Amino acid sequence: MTSFDFGVAEAAIADRFLPDTISSDFYRRHQGSSPPHDLPRTVSKLIAAGMPERDALAAATARSAEILDLAGEVGTLAAGACADLAVLRWNPDAVPLADAAGNVRSGGCWEPVLTVRAGELVRAQRSGRDGETSQPVEDRTPGVAETPFPLLRHKPGGL
Repeated sequence: MTSFDFGVAEAAIADRFLPDTISSDFYRRHQGSSPPHDLPRTVSKLIAAGMPERDALAAATARSAEILDLAGEVGTLAAGACADLAVLRWNPDAVPLADAAGNVRSGGCWEPVLTVRAGELVRAQRSGRDGETSQPVEDRTPGVAETPFPLLRHKPGGL
């Protein structure tokens, strides 16, 4: 977890040099880390560095699919697509975002709520208000209506 630097990201974004894609390198070492090392947090760091939210979310979804030659199949909500979804919620009270040097930015973070793969709910998350606890609720939850939290919320003033 030593590759992201807010100073570099902010300078590049200020010069309109935006990343083509956004990804994370989540692997075993990152499991159980607090705050979590995941794609929503990585996207949030780039937004905090000044990247427009719409561009950051597209870089993590549709643009990544295009580069992998999977446009129309993944990274989109469209008839005939895979129906893979990551439902996120904006947590204005999240643990501040930190870079590799320990520089922090506060102001909130996108956090996972649930994951849908091929149209099926495969994982639901429940996060604490401080962003430090992100625990699976139950794999293969029977139905969206039965999950114990609001499913889709948007960031006030966001997209």
